[in-house]
Amino acid sequence: MSLRTFKSCILMLCGLYGLFVIFNVWGDFVSGETFFKITITFGVVMGFLGVYYLLMHAETDKDLEKKGYMSE
Repeated sequence: MSLRTFKSCILMLCGLYGLFVIFNVWGDFVSGETFFKITITFGVVMGFLGVYYLLMHAETDKDLEKKGYMSE
């Protein structure tokens, strides 16, 4: 997954969750318990995406040496 696609995915998820929060505050569509479960699920998904980003886009020592940030 490219970085642009990853950022679009994060932005879409945050936007959908934000709309859900706004509509739930205005209309009280789901109970407090269900809202809490959805919030926990959203946090876990965002955590997994954060770990994915760190693992897939981490710089290796060789990359850092090529860019001049590290020396042997």
